[in-house]
Amino acid sequence: MKKLNLLSSITRHDILNKITMLQGLMMLIAEAVGDDSEATEYVNMGKGAITAIKKQIEFTRTYQDIGLNKPEWNDIADIILNVSKELIIKDISLSISLEGIQVYADPLIRKVFYNLMDNSIRHGEGVTRICCSFVIQDDALIIRYADDGIGIPTDEKVLIFEKGYGKNSGLGMFLVREILSITHITIRETGEYQNGALFEIIVPKGIYRFSHNEGRSLTTKA
Repeated sequence: MKKLNLLSSITRHDILNKITMLQGLMMLIAEAVGDDSEATEYVNMGKGAITAIKKQIEFTRTYQDIGLNKPEWNDIADIILNVSKELIIKDISLSISLEGIQVYADPLIRKVFYNLMDNSIRHGEGVTRICCSFVIQDDALIIRYADDGIGIPTDEKVLIFEKGYGKNSGLGMFLVREILSITHITIRETGEYQNGALFEIIVPKGIYRFSHNEGRSLTTKA
């Protein structure tokens, strides 16, 4: 694994350098074609392809780290709050009611909530509220992440977790599923289309616990 990761890192570095060079060349080509609308269209297509390749290459950096480090106990409320600060959410009310819940998961679990929140901002179409809560069902913990945006169409609720499916790289939700699966955690989308997204993260018995912060809840306007 160390040898493979080293090879992957070197290859990724070399490819990203070439991509940077290509991006510079595309800028020069764009200047050269001037007002030629047909040529400009081809240039824009080239730029789009380069951007897509760059995203896929950068994705491999994160994906190769999944499962390399031992799972650990993670305070979910803290992760969500820190992610909201990192994304600099504006005009969105964030409610966290997780009562000191800790989940045993891959250290990359923060990327799960980063992707969920980022999707709400990018694709939610006017999200004003994000709520994070939980319920216990049949000894399993279900963490609920909900927003008041447009939601997910019924025929896409399963597809969004497949590699390559989505509005951008199609890798974000696939990554979410893979990170959670390390400790047998699953995720599903159960919201009603046009009434907001609702992601349910199902954590099996033994993979979650309540810390000394039990009873804590937080509502903030980031």
